[in-house]
Amino acid sequence: MDTKNTLSDVDEFLELIHKLLLKQDNYRFAVLDFIIAMPDMTENLRNQIIDSLVYIFKPGFDVMDVLNYWKDGDSALEKSFEYDVLHLKRVMMNMTTHQEISNHLIKYPHITNTPGWLSSIFPRFNSSTTVTNLTAPPEFQPFIDSSKYLISQGVCLNELDTSYILHTDSVKPYSVFSGYAKTKKLNKHIITYLIKQVLDKPEELAIIYKKGSSVIDDNLLFQVLDILFPAHIDIWDTLAGHNSDKQEMILTRLIGELSPEEIQKLIVKFDYKYKFARILITTLTTNHKPEISQLISLVNQVSSKHTLLEINRSTLLRAKLIDDEFVVLTFNRLIELTLPRNSNSFNETFQASKKDFHKVIRSYSQTLSLISAADLSQILNSLHKFIKSESFHYHEDPLARDYLMKVVCNETFHFLKRSKSSQDFVLYTHQVSQSTNLKWVNYWLFKSMVLQDYEKAIKLVELYKDEPKQLQKYIPALISGIIHNENLDTMKKLVFLDTFMTSLFQNGFNNIIQPKQIHELIMLIRNDIKKSGTSNNLHVKSWLLKKCHENKNFQQVLESLNRKEKRKAMV
Repeated sequence: MDTKNTLSDVDEFLELIHKLLLKQDNYRFAVLDFIIAMPDMTENLRNQIIDSLVYIFKPGFDVMDVLNYWKDGDSALEKSFEYDVLHLKRVMMNMTTHQEISNHLIKYPHITNTPGWLSSIFPRFNSSTTVTNLTAPPEFQPFIDSSKYLISQGVCLNELDTSYILHTDSVKPYSVFSGYAKTKKLNKHIITYLIKQVLDKPEELAIIYKKGSSVIDDNLLFQVLDILFPAHIDIWDTLAGHNSDKQEMILTRLIGELSPEEIQKLIVKFDYKYKFARILITTLTTNHKPEISQLISLVNQVSSKHTLLEINRSTLLRAKLIDDEFVVLTFNRLIELTLPRNSNSFNETFQASKKDFHKVIRSYSQTLSLISAADLSQILNSLHKFIKSESFHYHEDPLARDYLMKVVCNETFHFLKRSKSSQDFVLYTHQVSQSTNLKWVNYWLFKSMVLQDYEKAIKLVELYKDEPKQLQKYIPALISGIIHNENLDTMKKLVFLDTFMTSLFQNGFNNIIQPKQIHELIMLIRNDIKKSGTSNNLHVKSWLLKKCHENKNFQQVLESLNRKEKRKAMV
């Protein structure tokens, strides 16, 4: 029983050791060192342990041959990587000069090109594996000094190898790094030490920093940047090695020293790093006075929709530059990137990219909603003129031209409606309409008046009764204004809407409610039914049922909405 328990403990121990060795970057050397460090024991126990070790480690060589060769030089071990490592370990014990050490090792490139070789083959001393006490006994100095020549031959070093070599001043820190840079995982203490040794050598510092920037602390990081940045050394590629907070910290610290031209180059470089691009664009448009030609050049170079939207936002709101060429170029680039032309029609492309398109247009329109009425008029006029030109991305498609102008106006005025009082909204919209002759601006002018005062809907009908063509195309705006007027509850809206429709008929206007306004009405009614009491619901439902009997459009829109809800429920 005791033997079984002992062997079970050994298996657990070996499995633990194996997992630890696998995590190191010197696995082959570490396995050998572990095996030859096996203490003396009875032959039976040793054989059982070796059997377990072979089963768990699967070393790929005969463990007994390795042990015999290491103990008495028995040549039964075949010529192999393991043979060469053990041979080098043995002969190093008798070498005393760095020349003979390096001359011998250079014959074994397959060994010296495997990280971990030096710390395994060279004899060890106290602190040889650390960088806290960089002094070595004199008898070990030839081994350390031999690495100077070996490094020049392109050997590979891991953390333990590098720590060993750093116990001398004869090997330059940058030379040490050239061998250590090939390792997969860099040690913070080693990189920190190497960087501190080359602070007076910007070119060497830049190379070590770019490789090891992610493992050094903030104080040293900024000390390095304060040296490299004035030396005009490109450090921006190293940002990828830091987390987003550290990246932003570095950018914020250095951005004040950048020229407008340097900022522009970085915006292009970090085109798809929106957080960086936003900081850079804000700095460019706030702290500098960029020429419109610079901004136009920037728009042509970036390919990220987010970055384009931020350039547009900062140009209009921070730099307060309103330029026709910039406006139309930015809009066209956004459409190119959001709805790229292919063999499909605009409608097919739009359906495939609808969600992304609406996000882009909403963001674009939100910026337009924050500028003055005069500036918005200029931009809308520029866009309207451009969309009809051959330079526009979809100039051959009338559906695209009409729809894009409509959606920009609608989204912009939706934002304006939410941000202004009803009176200010009417005034602002009136100012824009005075300088434009766009259908959708006029649509919102009529709608805004009814949103402010629903009774104006009937007054406008009476005002235009002698020239109905002037108002007929804006009847949907008046109906929408009644539906969304905040001074009436739902039932009163429906009653007034009936009165308004009668007024239309009496004054010679077409009084058919369009599907879009029917949709708005039904959504209004549904929301009211969810919120209000039963008695009011009966009146509202009764009104809707009556309209469904009178107007087929009501029934069709209601059925369409029901089908959509069923499809959503099934997903």
